[in-house]
Amino acid sequence: MISGTFNEAKAKLSTNKKNNIRFFRRGKDYSPDWIVEPKTSFFLPQRLPSEPPEGIEYTFCPTGYWGHQNAEIGALFTEDNGHNNYCHWLINEVPMMLLLLDSPAQKIVVPDVLLDGRQKFQREWWQLLRRLYAEKEIHRLSLFESDLHFLRPINDYSSLSKTPFIGVAPYYRYHSMRPTPYTVSRLQRVPGDLQLDDRNTPPWIYINRKTRRLKNEREVQSFLRDRGFKIVNLERLALREQMRLFNQADIVVGFHGAGLANLVFAKPGTKVIEIADPDCVHPTHLDNVVIPGRKASRTYFHILGHLAKLNYMSAHSSDYYLNIDVLEKALYD
Repeated sequence: MISGTFNEAKAKLSTNKKNNIRFFRRGKDYSPDWIVEPKTSFFLPQRLPSEPPEGIEYTFCPTGYWGHQNAEIGALFTEDNGHNNYCHWLINEVPMMLLLLDSPAQKIVVPDVLLDGRQKFQREWWQLLRRLYAEKEIHRLSLFESDLHFLRPINDYSSLSKTPFIGVAPYYRYHSMRPTPYTVSRLQRVPGDLQLDDRNTPPWIYINRKTRRLKNEREVQSFLRDRGFKIVNLERLALREQMRLFNQADIVVGFHGAGLANLVFAKPGTKVIEIADPDCVHPTHLDNVVIPGRKASRTYFHILGHLAKLNYMSAHSSDYYLNIDVLEKALYD
């Protein structure tokens, strides 16, 4: 399946130096040559205010590889899906990189846009990956012809489900960039791969956000602090500290946002309360035209909690105001 040797492939320099992003992964049924995680379906009952009352059935394609198991070169092709957003990076791109690095291929080709990320978490992830996979060679995709055939990882994060409908459009059109069964199972292993120490961390945490804050944020934080919660600012913590914090937490509370992607490092049974406002959803589109008043649900962390076997709950705010009684009920139910 490989077109020539690695040196021959590298010699065919691409004339397109922007050749960083290709082959969008989204909602197509397929059969990998080599399956790591089989096709999976599961039912998710309503927990968030924007989810359909009847719940949602999700169907994910299998995770695996296209190409020969003995391929010398493995390559990641990807669309630009908000790589500078921590949640998108962790849930969409890191699993693809891990899948590729876990393959037998010794020479790994990665889009320049991923290698050149300037965010602190992107640099930390590459430091971590290079340490964990020191035996692998990592090369830039821009140095290769677009028509070369590599061993390619595939971890499709769009559901194939045709129902329910959001407005007049099927839900699968909006089910993208969600955690897949492979994503969760592989990222759950990372704290063990790193052999994180058992340093004491607060068992009950509340994630403090800079943006998308509640109007009564001070009241909420005061209520939780009085009950023994530690208020944490994730952007001040190194990647390993964030992993350790979530891996050892017993209760996590936070408003819908990228920081909750760290739940993938939490232990099964961890209690999670996602504070969610009806406004935190995508507007529904049909043929690229916005349907007024129709929203499509963001179920990132609900799905993650389900797949990671967390004790997931939600506390619904209204117009970014959270009734303390609602929070207290979610906390002690």
